[in-house]
Amino acid sequence: MGSQAGQDDLSCMRDDPVDPVPHPASGETWFRKLPPERQVAMGREHNARLAHPGELQARERRRMRIEALRMGGVFALFGVVCSGFGVDVLLLSAALGTALGWVCSRLDFFRIPTAALGMIAFFGSQYWLHGSVWMVLFGTFPLGACCALIGWTREERGA
Repeated sequence: MGSQAGQDDLSCMRDDPVDPVPHPASGETWFRKLPPERQVAMGREHNARLAHPGELQARERRRMRIEALRMGGVFALFGVVCSGFGVDVLLLSAALGTALGWVCSRLDFFRIPTAALGMIAFFGSQYWLHGSVWMVLFGTFPLGACCALIGWTREERGA
C-alpha cells in the first residue's frame, strides 16, 4: 500500500509541465527537503521572473516596428501626394520614413525632434527626387504634424 501511494504522488507530478530552467537552489539540501509541490511552485515562480524581461523586450521590439511602419506609411502617403505617384517616390519615401521612424523610436525622441527630423528628411528626399520646392514645401508641414503625433504617442507612453 505504501508503495502505491508513492507511485500515485509520482504520477501526479509527471502530469505537471516540466520547467525549462530549474530553480537555482535545486541542487541544495534545503531545497530538496521541501515538499515536491513547493519545489515545483518555486521553479514556476523562478521561470516566471526569467520570462518577464524577455516579454518586455519582445513588446518593445514590436512597438518599435509599429512606430517605424507608421512613419513609413506617413512618408509614403505624403510622397505620393506631393510628387505624384511613382514607384521610385513610393519606395524611397516608405524606406526613408521607416528607417527614420525606427531611429526615432530607438532613440526615444519625443514630438519636436521627431517632427523636425521628419520634415528635414522628407523635404531633402523629395527635393532630391524632383527638384520641385513648392509642392514639397506645402506637404512638409502637414507631414511634420503627423510625425509630431507619432512622437507624442511615444512621449505619452513614457510619461
